[in-house]
Amino acid sequence: MKTNRNVSRAEGQRQARQRAMSITRFSEDYAIGRTKAYEELKAGRLRGLKIGKRTVISQDDAEAWLRQLPALQVTKTTT
Repeated sequence: MKTNRNVSRAEGQRQARQRAMSITRFSEDYAIGRTKAYEELKAGRLRGLKIGKRTVISQDDAEAWLRQLPALQVTKTTT
């Protein structure tokens, strides 16, 4: 995260948390399980950020992840 030199490290982290969510929050907001969220992080399809020991996901990264998911292909069958 690029921060202004006049902003302390703690303030920069606070600002990052305002636009970022925990794994639990991400899982709830995007309707996937925590295990699947960690799988997506490990596979590199979802970008996570570290703030101390915490892993957070920015809103921008969450939306980018959602946009790259494959669309459901519906086929019509005739009876």
